[in-house]
Amino acid sequence: MKIYSYSPITGEYLRSLDARKSPLDDSFLIPAHTTIHSPPDFDENEVAVFGGDTWILKPDYRNKAYYDTVTRACYEITEIGVKPDATWTDKDPVAYSSWNGNEWEVDLSIWLDTVVRAQRDEKLLACDYTMMPDYPIDQNKRGEWETYRMQLRDLPATLTAVTDSIPWPPAPD
Repeated sequence: MKIYSYSPITGEYLRSLDARKSPLDDSFLIPAHTTIHSPPDFDENEVAVFGGDTWILKPDYRNKAYYDTVTRACYEITEIGVKPDATWTDKDPVAYSSWNGNEWEVDLSIWLDTVVRAQRDEKLLACDYTMMPDYPIDQNKRGEWETYRMQLRDLPATLTAVTDSIPWPPAPD
């Protein structure tokens, strides 16, 4: 005779096993947290839960990472019966991306803000001293530095796609 084991905590189906015969009579032993009722078939993201005398199918989204499509925050569901929020996906976010309704899509504006402008600002800060009125530099060199700084400021507007190699203008000697 088959018996079906379930978790004493969650009630979820664990496994089937053969019942042992009682040494006292011809009946079968039915241990605690088992039943003679077979669980229904269940699909992915479902689990059969024993509820007293019958099995109930419940959603099971545990042990997976879900990402909020607005904030990109990662969540993990730890309980049976809890479904992912409507704004969550189980697809990992891609760097510099936003959710387009079906998948993560690389977003040029995010890349420009988080990578290009940040690096550009560092390069501008590193050469700020060349624009100080009392910095000892001739007018030709100052003009080269002004041109370089203008090229740095304008660079994000010229980029049309995410790239591994940003085409930085060369700094003056």
